[in-house]
Amino acid sequence: NDTDECNVCSGDNSSCADCAGTPNGDLIEDIFGICGGDNTIQGAIDYFESGSEEDGHVLINVPSGTYHESIHLNISWATLSCDGDCVIDARGIDQRAVIIDNAINTTIEGFTIHGDATMYAGVVITPSCLTVNVSNNTIFGMGLSNPSNDSPLAYGILTYGNDQYDMPTGLCLCDNEIFGILGSG
Repeated sequence: NDTDECNVCSGDNSSCADCAGTPNGDLIEDIFGICGGDNTIQGAIDYFESGSEEDGHVLINVPSGTYHESIHLNISWATLSCDGDCVIDARGIDQRAVIIDNAINTTIEGFTIHGDATMYAGVVITPSCLTVNVSNNTIFGMGLSNPSNDSPLAYGILTYGNDQYDMPTGLCLCDNEIFGILGSG
């Protein structure tokens, strides 16, 4: 009721502010509730990575949908959880769908991760990770030989270390369905 027929604020402008509080602004909340967000999983990760998490643990509930992106999950004390039917489809975007890097006590759960002959891994967990949980995901279709070494394999979930002292520890790779991989689950 504070706008005229051209949708221009009148009066004190309080009811015509965007999500950032700017009068007549055009920012809206994305599907993750982030003011001015871009509706991507990576955008939500980056938002919380910048120190916006509350109570020390970040919970990112991903709404149902297909997300055409590769994600880099590098937040500690975080849970990335599908709230419905979520597909991460990085085909034609990257050779990996999810990279978990430098993370402590981090979880990814409930996603369908779709690959093809251009991808060598669905989920990659790097040596610097501690207590990572990859659970209840469906991962399939990776068919590219690993380009970083001589291995002819593709992977559903790839974990690796640099040596016996520099490797991910405390991993739970639980209740995932992995199939159709040219190499190793």
